[in-house]
Amino acid sequence: MDNRRQHSKAAPLRSRLGRAGEDAALRYLLDQGQRLLARNWRAAEGEIDLIMQDGDWLCFVEVRARSRNGMEEDRGHPLATITGPKQRQILRVARRYLQVYGLEEAAVRFDAVGIVFGGGKTRVSYVPNAFQG
Repeated sequence: MDNRRQHSKAAPLRSRLGRAGEDAALRYLLDQGQRLLARNWRAAEGEIDLIMQDGDWLCFVEVRARSRNGMEEDRGHPLATITGPKQRQILRVARRYLQVYGLEEAAVRFDAVGIVFGGGKTRVSYVPNAFQG
């Protein structure tokens, strides 16, 4: 089968999984008392999934989601995919957000949420201050 056809079929599934992961992460963070400031905030440098207020902290949150089923081999935890290049991109977008809203002096944190769907359960792994800016 043509690889382009496989990718085009996988893209909508990946998009739905990503959206469901963001929905689950947002519910979790709201339940923890955080407040949503922005979702999928975009700039030329890229996108930040969620921007939350947690007390005095302005939190830039990266969400990664995976599904598990009996047929899929374990590909590791979704948070393991937030590597150095992704972290640098998030930092660039966060810097732009702070500039746009005049928040350069804000207390900032970079959080990560890993969501694993499968077996009728949603497992949430939340890591505040997952990496430094």
